[in-house]
Amino acid sequence: MGGALAVLDATGTDRASLVTLSRSTWQGVILAAEHPERVERLVLTACALDPAPRGGPDFHAPVGDNPKGWAKFNAGYWRTHYREFLEFFFAQVSSEPHSTKQHEDAVAWGLETTPEILIATIDEWQCHTPLADLLARVRCPHPPRARDGGPRAPLRAFRAGARGDRRLRSGRDGGKRSHPEHARPGALQRAGP
Repeated sequence: MGGALAVLDATGTDRASLVTLSRSTWQGVILAAEHPERVERLVLTACALDPAPRGGPDFHAPVGDNPKGWAKFNAGYWRTHYREFLEFFFAQVSSEPHSTKQHEDAVAWGLETTPEILIATIDEWQCHTPLADLLARVRCPHPPRARDGGPRAPLRAFRAGARGDRRLRSGRDGGKRSHPEHARPGALQRAGP
């Protein structure tokens, strides 16, 4: 979080609204929990807030040349089939039938880095504070409100999910991961039985 704080300090910004996407939701939650006086609002989109380690225990295990599905989320596969992994991954993220433009753009964006950099984001980034503890400490002074005046459902839902509440709804459709601009309307805003 030193980098984000350094930017805020260098620009003379006392407080900022944070808009996060995917893996950066961790950094946003950590900054809001550790430095609440610096975070005015926190927007979590396409959240990758999972208390389990990214990559899992088989992330560096050999998978061969033709793994199926999420077995492609593997360091060795990325090193030898990077473009194929990006094609697979972004097909899951932008799974709507007419989302070809964002799929093409996302793959091109992914090709601007290397498999080694992507692997480092998995291997080197870890948070030692349990997710539930971090979420319990997020106290944005003026958080966005739902129509009923209460706090937005996503933070409540993530807190419940971090505690192991399986009623969490995540905005997945048909088993495919969706970024919010592709999800069912309201899918990320609801949590319930």
